[in-house]
Amino acid sequence: MPFRAPLAAFLLTFAATCTAHFGQCWNFAADLRKTAKIDQTMRLHLQREADASGNPPSRTFDQVMLIDRVHIRRVKQLLADCCWPRKSIHGMDAVRDAWLLVQHADQDLRFQRAALTMMKQAVKEGEVPGDLFAYLSDRVSIARGRPQPYGTQVEVKDGCTLSFLPIEALHRVEANRKAMGLPSLDDYRREAQRHLLPGNCK
Repeated sequence: MPFRAPLAAFLLTFAATCTAHFGQCWNFAADLRKTAKIDQTMRLHLQREADASGNPPSRTFDQVMLIDRVHIRRVKQLLADCCWPRKSIHGMDAVRDAWLLVQHADQDLRFQRAALTMMKQAVKEGEVPGDLFAYLSDRVSIARGRPQPYGTQVEVKDGCTLSFLPIEALHRVEANRKAMGLPSLDDYRREAQRHLLPGNCK
């Protein structure tokens, strides 16, 4: 479903000064948890059905995309009603669940950008870890055809070669990472290689 302009405008203008009555969102964290669990279950199912080349059956993929669209609508409304979750109010699980769901909302870049604005304010208030903001910021930058400011997005080529997707000037990226509590690019690359590359890679 296409992004609804009124809600998009609401999120973009409301993000910086969100003053929702959190008492009216008593089920916010539970709603996010339930939606995130479905999201993860479906993606695990997608991985299990993938063929040798890593491609899942088109029917399964279409089902996941349909569920993603439903989730996007749900999370849009939750954020419009309750703002971005705060760890001091809703708990860190809610913060991470919201981030996960927005990360997977690639079908709706405008919504991701609006959510990123809301998240940025929560980071300033110490209610959201900086690394989560960095990951989403880079994801949005790459989707917009721009270099990433934090260097969190990588790709594996030829099975054993890990490289960063386009990044801003190196010194700027390192400074941005430090500001968000992230390790250096070299340390991050080593960790990513350990997790993403097969054990037979030299």
